[in-house]
Amino acid sequence: MKVVDVEPEWKQKSTQWLSMLNFQLVLEIGAAISLPETYDYKIKITLGDWKWVSAKPMEKGQNYCRYNERFETTELKVPFKETSNIGKLFVYLMQDDHPVCYWKGSILDFLSPNPAMKWYPFTNDLAVGKVKEAHLGGLF
Repeated sequence: MKVVDVEPEWKQKSTQWLSMLNFQLVLEIGAAISLPETYDYKIKITLGDWKWVSAKPMEKGQNYCRYNERFETTELKVPFKETSNIGKLFVYLMQDDHPVCYWKGSILDFLSPNPAMKWYPFTNDLAVGKVKEAHLGGLF
């Protein structure tokens, strides 16, 4: 095997595919309702290799948890040319350290600088089997 330097001409051509994308991410969790049971669920959010986990809910009641938690603004610098290449956003309903339900969406749905609050449904994770029926997953 022989290792050689990449020719400057090829380095120059490759910069069009290796540009860095800078953006800010602001995450906020208000509440989760219609949950499988009354429990101190946490919410875990993942985007690629980045992860954010909520604290225990500030209030819980009959199958709901109120968080009112806003994470610190995160500055992300990624080696993608377009935002659509960043990947999927996952939100997990966590019972202790175990996900019991999830939601999967596109980062493109969250590019508005002034987003409206909206409810998203959790999907019961059949591989885990903790929540048996889809309508019991809850909303966040």
